[in-house]
Amino acid sequence: MNKMNTSTAHTLTATAPLSLTNNRAIISLARIYSALLEENVSPARTLRLVHAQIACIAALLPAEMPILLHLALLAWAGMAVYGCRKK
Repeated sequence: MNKMNTSTAHTLTATAPLSLTNNRAIISLARIYSALLEENVSPARTLRLVHAQIACIAALLPAEMPILLHLALLAWAGMAVYGCRKK
């Protein structure tokens, strides 16, 4: 096994967390949300906020879709916004 395969195998072990909350972009976005909201926003909460924003945009975009699909998107947006509340 060459050096590149060894390092790749090492990073994909069970001990290495494969989580978006450790992503640099998410951490940077968490800092932006923290500055805008004037409170500490964790990377996990940042992902919930982004999820809610995407769901709301999808629910509000005008498109030729069946009403049931619009209602499903609206329900998704509601659940995503509900998931952003402080526990």
